[in-house]
Amino acid sequence: MRTASVNITSSPPGIFLTNHPGGEVTQLICVSVQVNATSPPWRVAVVNSAPSAELREVVSRDFLAANPEFIVAFLAGDDKGHASVISDNRDGHSDFPVAAAVAVFKTSWGWDESESFLIRVNDREMRVRAHSDGSEWVVTEDV
Repeated sequence: MRTASVNITSSPPGIFLTNHPGGEVTQLICVSVQVNATSPPWRVAVVNSAPSAELREVVSRDFLAANPEFIVAFLAGDDKGHASVISDNRDGHSDFPVAAAVAVFKTSWGWDESESFLIRVNDREMRVRAHSDGSEWVVTEDV
């Protein structure tokens, strides 16, 4: 079972990206995810929409040009207790940090009070639980 400390580093309501094909406005939220106390934190940018493949490419390219340390995760499906995410997942090991970031976004900014979340990151599903310990969000993976 993995555990992560998660902090949303964007101020509400996040960053709004506007200069994209079709004039679509996209909300982006920056999150820091610390898996294990000794590892460096993951930086995840959660995009609160399911844009077209073309728009995902533009948003990723433009955002990552100035923020290469981030993994961009697009919220493609969002229901109570469930989310589907399309992520660049460059190294193949970022599924849990992305799921943790999305669970905290849903809990804190999305007002989803589900006891646990089934998060699908690309082709991998995992169930996670998010709670606040008073100073930060903690996410655990159910095994």
